[in-house]
Amino acid sequence: MKFGVIGTGKLGTSLIKLLSEDNCLSWLVARSDSSYDKITQIAGKSNVYRSIDAININCDCIFICTDDKNLSGAIQQLADNNAINHAKTFYIHCAGSIGIDVFQPLIDKGANVAACHPYQTFFAENIEAFNNIPWGIESSDESYPTAELIIAKLKGIPVKLNANVLKQKSLYHLSAVASSNLMTAAIQLAKQIADTSGIDSSVFLPEILKTTLQNNINSLGDKSFPLTGPIARGDIEVVKSHIEKLAQQPHLRDAYIAMSLATVTLAYSGKLLDESTYNSFLKILKMSD
Repeated sequence: MKFGVIGTGKLGTSLIKLLSEDNCLSWLVARSDSSYDKITQIAGKSNVYRSIDAININCDCIFICTDDKNLSGAIQQLADNNAINHAKTFYIHCAGSIGIDVFQPLIDKGANVAACHPYQTFFAENIEAFNNIPWGIESSDESYPTAELIIAKLKGIPVKLNANVLKQKSLYHLSAVASSNLMTAAIQLAKQIADTSGIDSSVFLPEILKTTLQNNINSLGDKSFPLTGPIARGDIEVVKSHIEKLAQQPHLRDAYIAMSLATVTLAYSGKLLDESTYNSFLKILKMSD
């Protein structure tokens, strides 16, 4: 099976690396000069197009890894390219919150399509990040076996999203954002506060982060809420003192208040806090906001 890839961001580049190593990359599209210079070191100039209009080699599957805002435009350009045998090409986009309706111009040309979202973060453009990750798949029943085969080839775990998930697909995607992006923000806050305090964050943070993450992974199968510290104890005065200590670092103070508000809200909904303690926390956090 031969593949084409459109998009050279972190996901697209990681996918290009993986497919190149498996000798199944037919071509890719790199439109900007900066992405072209970077990607030719991976795939070789003979495999690189500068525009979707220039594609003139057919392949079995095309991955579209553009930004969400550019997805519909890329699909329309593909549909307008008559050098591609659309009826014999399987198209996949990787956007987590967008469905398969966006493929209509290609569906009208007889193409089979699927939305396949890798539930993973690709900060380092590392092909190992593909190993054993779930891919949320939206497709017709007829197209699913092909999508399943392709994702398995990428060493992933294909998961067909059911109708209830698809009705609120943006929430599915938001869960991935919370798992990675918001967790990264919390860790960066801890790092900056540690550095401000004068301790070496590279020495003090790793083990507590590992333990916290493992506690939360262990809790996924039950209803436990592995929160410790002043909010879990209802220690309002400690949280208040934290806010006061950050008065000279307003960006850290604002981030701490925002994350504490989120923690208090989730702790209350998880029945870790009674209503009185919850309201007391809200009072000091919102007064400080």
